[in-house]
Amino acid sequence: MNNEQHEIVGRILQTIKDTKLSNAAFAKRIGTGRANFSSYLTEKRTVTDRLLLKISHEFGVDYNWLKMGTIRETSSEFKPAKLISRASRLEAIRKALNLSVRDFALRANMTPENVNNIEDGKVSLTGIQCENIGNTFSVNVDYLLDGNGEMFRQPEIPDERRIGDLTVKEFKNLLRTL
Repeated sequence: MNNEQHEIVGRILQTIKDTKLSNAAFAKRIGTGRANFSSYLTEKRTVTDRLLLKISHEFGVDYNWLKMGTIRETSSEFKPAKLISRASRLEAIRKALNLSVRDFALRANMTPENVNNIEDGKVSLTGIQCENIGNTFSVNVDYLLDGNGEMFRQPEIPDERRIGDLTVKEFKNLLRTL
């Protein structure tokens, strides 16, 4: 096989490592047989775009990273990427909040077993769970799902208080002139 295929297989192996799944469990999650998947990993078969899309969809891994080792930015420039799966991002969020699995689960309206299964890559996050985590902990849901942006949302700064059509500052200045 060529060097490009070898590098793609290396990124797939990194994905498997990050998900903490066995090769067989990983293959099952993307809907392919263990022997068939093994033939890709040993480079006996060429990795297809379809396989990369399945991996990208199932584990939230950027397709461009899998294919080329890069992530496409909105500015259409490329940058090197470090793969982090959704499971790893969830674990990183929990640890950044300095919460145990139990405390995190209770606050996010989940069970500790469910959080453990997600962090171990055995089950995927649901949309409702992502929304709950985002709302409960001010987590950037785009980061949780795709690794885009900062881990936490920036706190919103409330608009300056107003008195009628004037801001408080403008009102105080007006009072000084009277």
